[in-house]
Amino acid sequence: GTTPKTLYEVLPNEKLPFKRIEFWQVNERFVEQSDKNSNYNLLFETLIIPLEKKAKAFHTFDTNVSIEKSVEKYEQELKNKNTPFDLC
Repeated sequence: GTTPKTLYEVLPNEKLPFKRIEFWQVNERFVEQSDKNSNYNLLFETLIIPLEKKAKAFHTFDTNVSIEKSVEKYEQELKNKNTPFDLC
């Protein structure tokens, strides 16, 4: 949805230590990433493009594979995380 859109639009302008920040997508409609209803699409346009050279990493769901494979890949990324996980 578009609820977080304003936050996503202003966040790249904040003075934050982006090189230490990893973004984890926690919600996705399982549709093609280019679909207007895709949460990834909103993230891409408002956060990933403006922060791609600043942020440490973006972790998103891959909707180009089956939902089962996408969840497996995302779960593996979470398991491979070697630093503290902080939700804020």
